[in-house]
Amino acid sequence: MDGSQAFEMTENDQKILYESFSLNAEAFIAKTGARDYKLNDDAFADAVVDIEQDLQIIAFRRIKNVASTGMSKGKVAGIYAFRLSRASIIHFYPGNTQTHHKHDKAVNAAIALKTAFDAINLPLNTIQPPLFREIIYNLRKRHMNQETLALVIDSLHSAA
Repeated sequence: MDGSQAFEMTENDQKILYESFSLNAEAFIAKTGARDYKLNDDAFADAVVDIEQDLQIIAFRRIKNVASTGMSKGKVAGIYAFRLSRASIIHFYPGNTQTHHKHDKAVNAAIALKTAFDAINLPLNTIQPPLFREIIYNLRKRHMNQETLALVIDSLHSAA
């Protein structure tokens, strides 16, 4: 989905988003070492509902503004990253126990942000690692919503 499309997620959009998240999770885990993990499909589905709601709210605001030409790529990516990072999608099970790992949320946020970057074709290697870590930190620990995140991503996208 990009700014020129309608303000809704199609089933194909959802499938692409899920595949991207899954592949990013797999690649991340391969880099960090083999660990048992699973993706919570229900949590992902809940995040998609929230994404669709955010898109509808923006659509409503845009309809009221006749001069609006749509939604920036950063806005879409900001919504994706924010909502996917807030859902508990990825779970690690160290030692085959069914307990949450202390890094679940941080990893989920990093994978959510990478997935959002992929959705707008923003290569991760164009973002300095300390900046990526700072965005993750702010996304997890500070007040950052999808609007603020959209501004950051738009700026990064423009600079790339």
